[in-house]
Amino acid sequence: MFGSVLRARRRRAGLTQEALAERSGLGVRTIRKLENGLIRHPRNDTVRLLADGLNLTGEDRDVFLESALADDDTGVVARRPPPVFSLPSDTADFTGMDEQIAVMEARLAERQTAETAVPVVALAGAAGMGKTTVAVHVAHRLRRIYPDGGMFINLRGTQANPVPPDEALGRLLHALNESAAASARSLDEKVERYRLTLAARRVLVVLDDAGGLDQVAPLLPGHPGCGVIITSRAPVAGLPGVITLDVQAMSESHALGLLRHIIGDTRLSQDPAAAETLVRLCDRVPLAVRIAGARLANRPQWPVATLVGRMGDERRRLDELRLGEFGVRSSLAVSYHGLDELGKRAFRLLGFLDPSDFAASTAAALLAVPVAAAEDVLDRLADARLVEYISKTGGRIRYRMHDLVRIYARECAEAEESAEDRTTAVARAITQALRAVEAVAEHLPVAVRRLYQPDLDPSWLAVDGGCGPELLDEEPMLVAMVERASALGLDRLACALAEALVFAVFGTYNRFDGWDRTHAAACAAADAAGNDSGRAALECGLGQLRYTEDRFAEAKHHFQLAIERFRAGGNPHGEAVATNGIGTAHRELGEHDLALLYHERAREALSALGDWHGVAHALYGIGHAHRELGHDELAAQHLEEAARQYRRIGHHRGEAIAIRGIGLIHRARDEHEPAEQFCARAHRIIETTGDRHLRCYTSQALAKVWIRRGATDRARPVLLHSLRVCREHQDRLGVALVLRTIGELHLAEGDAESALHWLSQAMTIWRHLHLVLWQARTLRDIGAAHAVASDCTRAHPHWAEAMTIFRAHRTREAGELDTWRRSWGCHCDPDVLVER
Repeated sequence: MFGSVLRARRRRAGLTQEALAERSGLGVRTIRKLENGLIRHPRNDTVRLLADGLNLTGEDRDVFLESALADDDTGVVARRPPPVFSLPSDTADFTGMDEQIAVMEARLAERQTAETAVPVVALAGAAGMGKTTVAVHVAHRLRRIYPDGGMFINLRGTQANPVPPDEALGRLLHALNESAAASARSLDEKVERYRLTLAARRVLVVLDDAGGLDQVAPLLPGHPGCGVIITSRAPVAGLPGVITLDVQAMSESHALGLLRHIIGDTRLSQDPAAAETLVRLCDRVPLAVRIAGARLANRPQWPVATLVGRMGDERRRLDELRLGEFGVRSSLAVSYHGLDELGKRAFRLLGFLDPSDFAASTAAALLAVPVAAAEDVLDRLADARLVEYISKTGGRIRYRMHDLVRIYARECAEAEESAEDRTTAVARAITQALRAVEAVAEHLPVAVRRLYQPDLDPSWLAVDGGCGPELLDEEPMLVAMVERASALGLDRLACALAEALVFAVFGTYNRFDGWDRTHAAACAAADAAGNDSGRAALECGLGQLRYTEDRFAEAKHHFQLAIERFRAGGNPHGEAVATNGIGTAHRELGEHDLALLYHERAREALSALGDWHGVAHALYGIGHAHRELGHDELAAQHLEEAARQYRRIGHHRGEAIAIRGIGLIHRARDEHEPAEQFCARAHRIIETTGDRHLRCYTSQALAKVWIRRGATDRARPVLLHSLRVCREHQDRLGVALVLRTIGELHLAEGDAESALHWLSQAMTIWRHLHLVLWQARTLRDIGAAHAVASDCTRAHPHWAEAMTIFRAHRTREAGELDTWRRSWGCHCDPDVLVER
């Protein structure tokens, strides 16, 4: 009888009932009842826990387990059914998934004393991610926990001919050598027989490629001594208590580790950079990495770089990731062919559009359906693991396709969609993006404005106008759309979207890379199509880009090209806008006479055309130039008129910059109170716009007034914050301007050493930007710092160089420098201001 066997084993191990209870996880009362024969038929899992507590292994453990099966009256041990193992072989080069495996083993190997439910772990993930490999690997690792067997069945849930539950049960019962299986007719009878057969066993069941709850539920054992691993593309919804783990692409290190296992460390280390590129081209998908590794292993004469070169062409990549009929393309095809027709078309068109990521509104435009319908389609694509959710912005979901999936989708589009249909669909999506961008395009404090707004094909208008500003969170997609439009010959869309993005994203946030890429692509499309008006507008955009990058000489070049193109095309408005633009470039270079010439010319033309935005920009440029030349009354007159014009048209940024300019006039005249009033007013206007970058300029102007008034502690934190923001926006001119102002702050505090530290940093940037007038102003400050340090001899050459520049540019500082140096304690002969 089992009770006496248990007692003997416990005493032999030198354990009390209490000690065995603690080691086995059972209660003392349970052990006492077992030894006293009050429990005659202990549960299998209870017996195994006791064997664990007694530390029994090998033959001793088998004898102990079999003793629990003995009939108390006859003493005959019931025949123990042989273990059943139908698992595929484990993978020798398995790598990665450490965290997921730990979770799986913890759940499947945990003691079931307090559990009555079968432990179920599900692995969900896209094709080729290695779900089956992981499931089989874990099943092999848990063979000691499930000594009665491990069974595997491929349910083909994602294929056209999934295995029905009735057939699956018949195969499982046959594997269990269940002789009564043939007599079970109905599904319910087979389920009952299956669960009764497993009730006395500890078996791990792997249900591979499951299609859904209806297929899986009948195959779950009923006894908690068994365990189940399910693999599927989409999570199996409706299973209570299941732990679902998402199987995603491998990390780069694990992907390289897998490749190393296949081709050997020596070969991989010969060109580690090529190996890293190879796993990236494989999207770090285990299936793709295995195929790539196998191809290299079969071709020992190939360096890794050879396969990288072959896979670099996207149109050949899936061909390279194939071994016979086995490959990434065939794996993806299973998911694709399981979609409904609308899902297939969405998949194809998204691949053809080729976005890095996208919103549901983009899919809606491609399909010409409402956004709600597109969201339903995308949910089905996500269930098939052909797209994935990547983030939520303001409650909205965005999606992404992995590269290999996207390449396959594009292949499907080119094979199954006509060129006209797929191009029209892409045009709808880009038109929708253009409308969304136009809706949030802002007035920028620049001298150019939108010049290209062509009529578009009515068939390009989306069914649902549900596009929204979330598109602006997707700058990479918008840039890709311009490039896609260019590649497809949609030159009008490419030019219009590239230009609109300047006023919605690029010009507001100094996104130089996207600005450059979109304009390069759109220029190529315009040149190919002979679209002269679009090309001229893009030259203006390139001029503004170089201006914003502080590359003012290049900006002049592009604005001049735009003037010539607009003139040749008979577009006086475009010519006048570009003329305003070239004036701004001359202005920043300190070429104020030329700036006045161009701005006056632009103002006259734009006034005649009724372009009051352009007139306001010209007035500001004229006022700015007069202020630099010391023509204070003319400067104030033009800046006040600019502010009125900006206010009338609702251009708050322009109004603020014009008012700031008036404040600078008063500051230059040492009229600190009105200077502070105007600068503070400008700052308040900018704060209402939420423009962090432009606020740096109004903050700097205000801080400089505070410095002049002795409030350096008030100015310091404002300047340091502005410095950080200008650096974030890659605004080198702004950085140099704030650095110089911080130097002036230390100068006002009498700290010559700190002043020189900050001023020398500003000087480095001015020289790099070739802004000689700003160099002169900073040289003047550096001279003052040396004077504060009682070293007039070192100050003199800095002042002399500054004076030469001021005189050459005829700026107001030329008449102020002698008074300036005396204010810093230098009373040497005025000849010191003559450069030797």
